[in-house]
Amino acid sequence: MQTTTTFLRKTLISTLIAIGAASLPVISHADTSSAASTTQSSIPSAQAETRTGVFYVQKRGVQNTEKPALILVPGLSCDAESWRNVVAAFEKDYAIYLVTFAGFGGRPVPEKLSAQPRQDFEASLQQLIRDEKLNKPVLIGHSIGASLSQWFATRHSDQIRGVVAVDGLPVLPFSENTQGAQRTAVAAQMKQGMSNMSAEAYAASQKNYMRIMGMVDPATADYFAERSSKSDPATVASWVSDVYLNDFRADLPQISVPVMLISPYYAPDMQNSRFSDEAVKHAYWAELSKGIPQLTVKPISGSRHFPMEDQPAILNQAIRDFVTPLAK
Repeated sequence: MQTTTTFLRKTLISTLIAIGAASLPVISHADTSSAASTTQSSIPSAQAETRTGVFYVQKRGVQNTEKPALILVPGLSCDAESWRNVVAAFEKDYAIYLVTFAGFGGRPVPEKLSAQPRQDFEASLQQLIRDEKLNKPVLIGHSIGASLSQWFATRHSDQIRGVVAVDGLPVLPFSENTQGAQRTAVAAQMKQGMSNMSAEAYAASQKNYMRIMGMVDPATADYFAERSSKSDPATVASWVSDVYLNDFRADLPQISVPVMLISPYYAPDMQNSRFSDEAVKHAYWAELSKGIPQLTVKPISGSRHFPMEDQPAILNQAIRDFVTPLAK
């Protein structure tokens, strides 16, 4: 039986894929058939990628001057494969740029990250937009990718048309009242704990996380856990620390483009928590995003942290409904 305290702890973890690695106990599961062998990738391997700053970028889809390009930014420790169902739905109509962070999903670790890696994200995204001559693309981010995309919009709304934030917020849930030295200390503990993890421990924690908080289907969870376990723990730790440190809610009024926040909800996980009523959970997500002038909250039931896998048809339709009016 899940207590409210346990749920809050897990939900904080869910916004940072792999934080569960350091915070949740590794549990055993009944064996299922290997998703790595039965789940087929819809996105070509990293050999098709090019390097832009701290990004490894795959270009998909079609050039279409009538529609904005889509830049897809994955969550912590994940690679571009996490967007496979979105790519399949949009590549016939849109130019798509799939981002994977250096050091994630088996990509080479970055030569150097800034003290605040979001500065590297900002510079890399601006370079990608400039190099590809993109006319105000739409940013679609998941988890940490959603948080960073919203932060980018507070600074550069003039360079984009909108943001789809898939279960990512301007502040980590349940940390909104943590201030100053306490926030700094927690961020430092996160960074140190994850940086010191062995490859084996990190891989086990990824499987644990993906099955508990990531996705409903165990085989799919194992497939993505295998991919995310190839990430460099120290690099992931730097991003974890940065996201926890930066509560940018005060800057949200500076966003001048539409933002759609995807708020997933999986009822079996919410029993005996403050969010047993689904509407309460979505209202809390909206409260943490308060200040965005053009905010739409889109609830998606029947999904854990990855609606791209748990409810792809619903998510893809929500994205299409959001993006279509943004065309020239």
